[in-house]
Amino acid sequence: LLDAKARTWENRQKILLARRQSLAALRSHYVNYWGSRRKIELCRSFLANAWEVEKVLDHRTQVGYLLDADRREFLTTFALVRRNVARTTASQQRALGVMRLLTTAELEPFTPVFPQLPEPCQDIQRLRTAVIESHPELNLLRALLQEQVEMVRLSGRSDLEANVDLKGTASSDFPSGEDGYGLALSFSVGMPFKFYKASVAERSAALAAQRKTERQLELRRTELVAEVEERLNLFWAASENLRFATRRVEVGLESMRENLLRSTYLAGDSFEKLQQSRFQYYQVATDYMDAEIMELQARARLLQFCPEARPAEAPGRMVQRTEEPTQHSMTHEDRPAPGGKPFLPD
Repeated sequence: LLDAKARTWENRQKILLARRQSLAALRSHYVNYWGSRRKIELCRSFLANAWEVEKVLDHRTQVGYLLDADRREFLTTFALVRRNVARTTASQQRALGVMRLLTTAELEPFTPVFPQLPEPCQDIQRLRTAVIESHPELNLLRALLQEQVEMVRLSGRSDLEANVDLKGTASSDFPSGEDGYGLALSFSVGMPFKFYKASVAERSAALAAQRKTERQLELRRTELVAEVEERLNLFWAASENLRFATRRVEVGLESMRENLLRSTYLAGDSFEKLQQSRFQYYQVATDYMDAEIMELQARARLLQFCPEARPAEAPGRMVQRTEEPTQHSMTHEDRPAPGGKPFLPD
């Protein structure tokens, strides 16, 4: 009965470990799927008026306002974005395939929502304590070590044989009639020599296994503590990178608005500058999405080691795409609206 309970507990720890690892992997690939879809929508938003922009560039080249080399460079940006669509689509399909394996479900392509990951614990001392006291890998090693300690304690005892003999005698002398008494006590310990050697070898092997497990336990404990510290630092770094990317998006948006106004009221090369600012905004918006994906993945990896608290709130990071101008302007919504495109932080 005790052995059955021990096996049940061991299986429970293995299941818990597998569940933690699978959940972290599922979250990570869901984030990839969600982020890939957003980047594809951003690319398509950028390409929405590509044909009209190309017509304007051709006309300006024909009348001498734009060099042909510059026109070709502008067209290269559209080719680059189309290439990004193909690459990101492949990444999205790969993430969907992994999610199918993890969930053993025939998932069809779907529209993902913002990953509502819980807020991870950021107290390094609590994280260390949680890892040392309750991580399934360490629990399994501690249980194995306890079994080996017991094996060392019991090894070498089965071949001992001990005997205690107590004898008493009584006699009567004839013809004197005097009585005589005798008492004998003997104690012996025996062990066959071959069995003794086997017992010593068994105990030595048990001690070696115990010491090996002790070293494994100490090494794995050190590795897991170092890993959780690293993941916390990476989460902090990803959060700072996301804040930096947010500022860059704001600057890129403001630059695009400025060039939009100039292209409306000023002649000259304002149209080309507007297209340059659009592409620069596309680049910083893509960097922002990458930073957001990195932050969410770092969050998922950290959650594998700590108690989960409240879910993180989904930021309003998407704005509706409006109709693109045919020649000299490009409109843009000021405030985020969930579910739209392209994507901007508040």
